[in-house]
Amino acid sequence: MAIITCDEAETLINEAASLGCRSPWEVELAKLALENRIATYLAGGGATRGAYRSVTTTGNVLSGDYLILIDSSAGAVTMTLPNAALVPGRIYAFKRINSGGGAITIDGYAAETIDGSATLNLNSHWDSVIIMTDGVAWFKLADH
Repeated sequence: MAIITCDEAETLINEAASLGCRSPWEVELAKLALENRIATYLAGGGATRGAYRSVTTTGNVLSGDYLILIDSSAGAVTMTLPNAALVPGRIYAFKRINSGGGAITIDGYAAETIDGSATLNLNSHWDSVIIMTDGVAWFKLADH
């Protein structure tokens, strides 16, 4: 389940409070409106947000990932993307957080490509890339 910050919860509570609840049925309607607003937010109707994690070893990109911070100080790291057919529309961001060290490679699943290439590399300190899949291949949306 997604986490709502204190500021977001306060905003939702203030929206419900502005309904001017005076009778028991108005209180129940306000609660229902608040629950509906929270459910909509958690289902993606709120601000863009995503999970992040840091990695130092080779592994797979997980379905719940959004941003992966990669440190290859201890050696090369390869992150393998999931099968594009299973995650159409998915967006992932990768960021190299070390200078020097081993190579960092983002690898498409099986024969899938990233902008026509089998892999892409993050070569320099602070390099980053955002990619998205159409369910068949992966595409760079931005890189730095």
